[in-house]
Formats: sequence, structure tokens, C-alpha cells
Amino acid sequence: MRYLFFMPFILLAACNNHSSNQIAVSNNQYLLKKGDSIATLAQKILLQKVSNAIELGGTDYAISFCNENALKLTDTLASINNVKLSRVTDRNRNSNNALKTTTDTVAWNKMKIKQASVIETNNNGEVYFYKPIVMAMPTCLKCHGKETEITKSTLQLISEKYPKDKALHYNAGELRGMWKIKM
Repeated sequence: MRYLFFMPFILLAACNNHSSNQIAVSNNQYLLKKGDSIATLAQKILLQKVSNAIELGGTDYAISFCNENALKLTDTLASINNVKLSRVTDRNRNSNNALKTTTDTVAWNKMKIKQASVIETNNNGEVYFYKPIVMAMPTCLKCHGKETEITKSTLQLISEKYPKDKALHYNAGELRGMWKIKM
């Protein structure tokens, strides 16, 4: 009889737990959708600008363009969307794009296994969205491929502008990095 008294409370707690799980799933889906739309736009704009730079002055000009403008572009998009936006990788060209946190490393390890977007929360409760950046276009290999695919002048410019560059020797379809968005 005593157990019957507690049964409604147990059922209520079970329903609340189910409800909070639904909220968590719904929130996660919202963050994935929002993060994906921001990262997709950032990728589109960056690729468009780099393609335009290549058309205007070749890969040498594109290297200079990226060096001077890539961070400005991502900062502008971040400001418009009220998020913190960056690109991170284990083989960075710009030291600002290196994996820096445990959360980045956890997301990177997941990304290497399954190239799909993920949501990660760090120890401070901050939520991050990560989306893979894949070497999808042959043009990308003109600056990130094997040394035989990159002109000598472009290689020289890369070494001048990025003396600690690690972003070479990629193959088409390979994971290059991740968009990182602090939500």
C-alpha cells in the first residue's frame, strides 16, 4: 500500500525526465541547424572570395588575400550572427587556427572518425558547434596539396607569410579542419 502512495511521484519524475530529454534533443537539433547555417554561409563566402582572388591574380594573390582577409571575414560573420566563429585544425597554416582546447580535440577526434557536425560542451558549460571542412575542390590543392601541385612562387609566399605552416600535403576529399562556433 505504501508503494502505491509513491507511484504517482515516480511516474511524474519519469515523465519529467522524458520531457527534459525531449527538450535536450530539440535544443541540440536547433543548435545543429543554427550552427550549420552559419558555417555553410561562412564556407560559401570564404570559398567565393578565394576563388575570386585566384581569378584576379592566381594562387599567389589568393595567399596574400587569405593572409590579410580571412580572419576579418569570419569576424564579420561572427558579429552579424552574435557568435564566435573560427576555423580549427591539427595542421594549421595560421597559428590562430590550431586546436587549442580539450573541447576542440574531442570534436576533432570525433570528426576524423565520422565527418559530421557535432555539438560539444566544455567544462564551463559553453556550447560549441563544429562542422567539417573537407578538401572538396581541386582548386584547394593549389595551396594545400602536395608540393608538386603548388607553384614555386606560391610555396615561397606561403613560407614567407606562414613560416610555421602545416597545411600542405592534403588529398582531395581529406578532412582539412573544422568550423568552430561558440553558440
